[in-house]
Amino acid sequence: MENIPKKHRMWINMAITWSPNMPPIALLAWLTGEWRMLALNCWYRAFVRESPRWLIHRGKIDEAADIMRIKFCRGKVAAEEIDGVILKEYELAHRADAKKRKYSLHHLFYSPKLAITTTVLAFS
Repeated sequence: MENIPKKHRMWINMAITWSPNMPPIALLAWLTGEWRMLALNCWYRAFVRESPRWLIHRGKIDEAADIMRIKFCRGKVAAEEIDGVILKEYELAHRADAKKRKYSLHHLFYSPKLAITTTVLAFS
């Protein structure tokens, strides 16, 4: 999801996780004839780490730095440089959070697109 532009994340997430996707997954398991591989893939997903960007936006700076050092840099980049990049991203995220408005329930139905999205999510 981190590689997808922000404006497309919502509908792609709905397409992936929406309940009508359950029958195709069952069909896929049946067609492959190997449900164990599907189960193994689901089990493996439990151990995949979160993206550093998501962790930074949640305030988990140390965990994001560890992942950056281990997974992405592999000793090729100085720890100070990684920390600088992470702190800069953290500051940008919190600056954006400070500018956010407060919303209430009726804001979910301000536009037709938002009303449709809200309704689909509520009844899926």
